[in-house]
Amino acid sequence: VVLEGSAVEARVSCSNKPLQSAWITVHQGETAEQIEYAASDNAHRTWLPASDRLLAKNVVHELRYELQVVDVDGLSLETPIRGALRVQPDKLPTSMAKVVHKLVLPAAVPVVGYQVDDDFGISRVMLAVEVERGSEKASVSGESSGQSGSAADLTAKKPPPDIEVHRFVIISGEKVLANRELPLRSTYPLSLAPLKLTKGDRLKLSVEAMDYRGEDESGQPRGQLATSEPVVLEVADEAAVLAAIAEADKRSEQQLSEIIERQLSSGGEPQ
Repeated sequence: VVLEGSAVEARVSCSNKPLQSAWITVHQGETAEQIEYAASDNAHRTWLPASDRLLAKNVVHELRYELQVVDVDGLSLETPIRGALRVQPDKLPTSMAKVVHKLVLPAAVPVVGYQVDDDFGISRVMLAVEVERGSEKASVSGESSGQSGSAADLTAKKPPPDIEVHRFVIISGEKVLANRELPLRSTYPLSLAPLKLTKGDRLKLSVEAMDYRGEDESGQPRGQLATSEPVVLEVADEAAVLAAIAEADKRSEQQLSEIIERQLSSGGEPQ
């Protein structure tokens, strides 16, 4: 059994005598391919596929094979060695992101909570930040223009937002997170100062997680990418941010009071 999308290496070894040649016939679906082997040692007892040393790349369907060899005496196997590789499906990774406050100052460092998971392993995690600039400037420009017209006309004349995309590395891929280390729950402090934000700008945050499905020809991890539901932050001034924090604290205090009241009432009437 092999993991979906894996590459397969098949080594042929003969312990009692050298081999003259070896080849394998691979069947996938209705297609068949014969792959020649080449000796990898001077004794001609260990052989590997001659081309790229791989029996198959990116296996996604069941693979059947037949192996045949010829030794130095010209003798071959009476019956080829036959077998099959079955594929174990690899589910897509999952990711999520969350923040406490949705209003931030231009140079704030909001803490982004995230969670990533996969059935086999995670190779890379990134935080994608889309910056939409000029929303406040566009509204001010529209109000001061003095042009008459319907709301539909004003909407049609509104210029498209200026979008920038920045990506921040959370997990670089140098070490794969194995299944036993997942799900991973952690936080990432996002410094907004380098983005040079102003009041009225908008941020859309998404966590991108790539699972591990082997390596490509350059030795880099490859896999499928999952993107979380975006979290939207609004850039505001200090007064608006403080008001939002106060409102959140008020709601938290009210929720705490309700919890205490429920606990007291569940204990019955005092004696």
